[in-house]
Amino acid sequence: DGRFGIMSQMIHLSAGTYKLSFKAARRSGQIQPVKVSVNQNRIGELITPKSDQFEDYTTASFTVSDGLHLIRLEATDGGGDKSVFIDDVTLDGPAR
Repeated sequence: DGRFGIMSQMIHLSAGTYKLSFKAARRSGQIQPVKVSVNQNRIGELITPKSDQFEDYTTASFTVSDGLHLIRLEATDGGGDKSVFIDDVTLDGPAR
């Protein structure tokens, strides 16, 4: 179906504006852009880890209504072994 590694979580959120933050690293010498989406809508640009050392990344802001929402981080390049490592995912918001 054209999708590669996916990590997702269904979560109840109060109405408001949020950002998703996480640490990411890539396999040495490889590039694997990550798409972050909420309810199948991409949030900001693709995030491409710059190093094989974990670094902090934060998405663009996104706004949701009260209710259940699907948050997903998805690899975008299926050519070869282009692993990306994700850790310490946090949801910040709602912004006031």
